[in-house]
Amino acid sequence: MVRTGIGWLWVLIMASLAALGLMWWSDQRHDWERPRWEPGRFVPILTTQGADDRPPRVVAVQPRCPSCLAGLERVAANRTLLDSRRLVALIVDSPRAPDSAFAYTLAVDEVWWDAEGVWRRRWGRRVYGETYDFDRLGRLTGSGHVLKPVDQ
Repeated sequence: MVRTGIGWLWVLIMASLAALGLMWWSDQRHDWERPRWEPGRFVPILTTQGADDRPPRVVAVQPRCPSCLAGLERVAANRTLLDSRRLVALIVDSPRAPDSAFAYTLAVDEVWWDAEGVWRRRWGRRVYGETYDFDRLGRLTGSGHVLKPVDQ
């Protein structure tokens, strides 16, 4: 009886690993859209006044993720790391737009809400705290994480 239970457990573990591998393979084969900063695809929550033509460093933030919020806070506190970029928080995986009071607590230049799920469903991204450097035309020039430096 014990051997039968252990056998089923192994079958369950192997089936789970096979399913996970199949999902990973399927995800890797998907033709994801290359990230591009197009503000019209997102909902403005807090934006800079006037024309700010500095290229953006966008950070994907989930409001209930303490580690990505802490990472964003560290980047915002050390503005010299931004290399004259405007710091933009992109609120992702949130069913509702954040209120402006929350947006002001982030201490960034701009806050945008990804209401349509572009970050996850179009770009294929899933890691909170990811950073994206875009040029003035919205083209991706580098990416990284708030805990690691952005590619140059």
